[in-house]
Amino acid sequence: MNRCRIAEEGMDTDLVTQAQIGDKEAFAAIAAVLADRYLAASHRILRDLALAEDATQQALLAIWRDLPQLRDPARFDAWSYRLLVRACYASLAVRAAGAPAFVSSN
Repeated sequence: MNRCRIAEEGMDTDLVTQAQIGDKEAFAAIAAVLADRYLAASHRILRDLALAEDATQQALLAIWRDLPQLRDPARFDAWSYRLLVRACYASLAVRAAGAPAFVSSN
């Protein structure tokens, strides 16, 4: 089975359903498809590549964490994009507050 099947209307719902039940390989395929597109979108929002990379990574983590709560796999694209935008806004808020985006444990 080709895990990177993408329908014209969005992410393959079978792939999303598999990832929802914890299939790491399915999620890796989803992340591979989303990564470049979401990095470009976050870079357009943030206008800073390093912040865009961090926001994209945070969004992918949020998608993995919250995916089991997604009720309709057909809505994955809009739902995941909303998580990306939220990660970008959080990054902007941290930058506006003058605080470091990430605190090192060292």
